[in-house]
Amino acid sequence: MRTRQDISAREVEDLHAHLERRLERVGVETQPEIAARVVELSCDPEAQLKDYLEMARLDWGLSGRLLRLANSAYYAQRSPVTRIERALVLLGLDRVKSICLGLYLAHRGADAGEREFARTVWGQSVFRACLGAALARARVPALAPEAFLVGLMLDVGVPLMPRLVGADYRQLAEGRSPAELYRDEQATLEFGHVDVAAALARRWRLPVALARPIVWHHSVPPLRQSQEPTLQHLAYYAGSVDLRPGAAPALPGPGPCGRRATGLEPERVADVLRSARGEYQALMEVFQDIAAPVDGGALRDAVHPQLVDVMDRQMARLMRTHACPAPERMFIAGHQIELEACGAGEVVAYITSANGQRLISCTVRAGKEHPVTIRRMLGLEEAADHEIQDLVNRISRLAA
Repeated sequence: MRTRQDISAREVEDLHAHLERRLERVGVETQPEIAARVVELSCDPEAQLKDYLEMARLDWGLSGRLLRLANSAYYAQRSPVTRIERALVLLGLDRVKSICLGLYLAHRGADAGEREFARTVWGQSVFRACLGAALARARVPALAPEAFLVGLMLDVGVPLMPRLVGADYRQLAEGRSPAELYRDEQATLEFGHVDVAAALARRWRLPVALARPIVWHHSVPPLRQSQEPTLQHLAYYAGSVDLRPGAAPALPGPGPCGRRATGLEPERVADVLRSARGEYQALMEVFQDIAAPVDGGALRDAVHPQLVDVMDRQMARLMRTHACPAPERMFIAGHQIELEACGAGEVVAYITSANGQRLISCTVRAGKEHPVTIRRMLGLEEAADHEIQDLVNRISRLAA
């Protein structure tokens, strides 16, 4: 059996297409609390969009499907819809109600072990969403809604893995930190939970600005001292925290590098975690009987050092990077691209919003990446061949 680490970059696209087809027969688990809330709202003639928002933003399947419809050609939006709030307003109350109820009625059951596993991962995913949003509010408030959604989706593939690769996966996942699970999936399985998330992103047609941070959240993103974090950085931080009961930090105590890399003093990091914990607890009160919630009392001791440690490792990479010139900008297939040389023959490519906010990033090795790979990495499938070649040429010039 070929493992995930043996698959070439060109074969990844075929893998994700294959998984997308398999997922047509596998339903994303909707938690009983959310399903019950769907029925309750559907029977309440006074229910408003804000009531559905409270529920939809916490559910993997609902979020993905609502965004897919809002981004469809029927609505012809000039810019991708990346926020659940905007999607609900665009779709309207009647359509949102129909989608939510239809998803509940189409829900496919799983055995008791899978349901319990999915509930545990869901509780952790809600906390990752709160953590991503809290980090965004501390540094880049404009990205907080997207950061919440991305954080929720980071582990969306984990509960589906037992049905795709076998029940033994639950034991693999329950005994490992996020980094350990990703590493072991790469070494022992044909595909991992990140590949499943990528296939779901394709199926739901998530905008590139959301899909890339979700798919790449285990890859260390580039970071410059003068930059604000992107969605990819926020996803990396939120996805690195080990939320298993009793989990210890991956590295010994925090150092000073984290605050230089992020602009957050240790006290601010503690404030971020308190904010995330408070939002998480408030959300969980909406669903009183949730199983396996994240232990709020353990977060201060376990999560805070881990988060700062992740930032420390980012800063260590930052201190080894040479200063680079002003970024080069270009437009490809409706996307604004920024390119920055970062030394050692590498260039960092960013996709930015209309106002210049950096949303996602990837590191390209000049002369070593095939144009097809670069096209896929940046989600530029709609770009013309000559535009991709122009991008490759600019990357080569900057790297030189």
